[in-house]
Amino acid sequence: MAHVWSHPELARCLVGGDVGALAGTKLAKQNPLAPGVYWLDVFSPSIAAPQTPNGELVMRGWLQANTNAVRVTTREEHAEGTLTPPSSPGAFPWLTGPATVSGAPYRYFYVFQVLSTPLPFPFAVLGYPTISKLAPPEQVTSADTTITSDDVIQKPPPQPLFDFGPLVDALETAGLVAGGILGLYLLVQATK
Repeated sequence: MAHVWSHPELARCLVGGDVGALAGTKLAKQNPLAPGVYWLDVFSPSIAAPQTPNGELVMRGWLQANTNAVRVTTREEHAEGTLTPPSSPGAFPWLTGPATVSGAPYRYFYVFQVLSTPLPFPFAVLGYPTISKLAPPEQVTSADTTITSDDVIQKPPPQPLFDFGPLVDALETAGLVAGGILGLYLLVQATK
């Protein structure tokens, strides 16, 4: 099954920032995955993207098939918001399914450690995991596996409530103009 959106595009739209993989970190494209620590955003169908393959089921299947070779250290669920259409019929003709959808998970963040050679990773559905650290199990510390989605998502810095830059620029310009007029007035007065 092909993606409608590529994994990074979907992550950027749903998360509201750039994922670390887009910022120069390395993606694992070797199959099977080498021993080490990886992180990955996994998506399931949602109201916003109903055509998305159910990556959560695929990921759980891959993990279950690799119980001795892979260990999950972090799993976060990020739920889609609540949508309750009005009770009038036909108000949302594009919405099929239950009238109320509340907290349906659509993004899962996984950090997992490959301990030994696993079965091939399902890149076609899940995309490429991001390499956090390539190392044999004995060289991986708990600090290497303690990663949250907030650690890897790059969000723009918060914007101030009011940007004084344009106001300061306008005041500077007004001050220069007023100073020029005052200077010209004084020059004219001095020559009288």
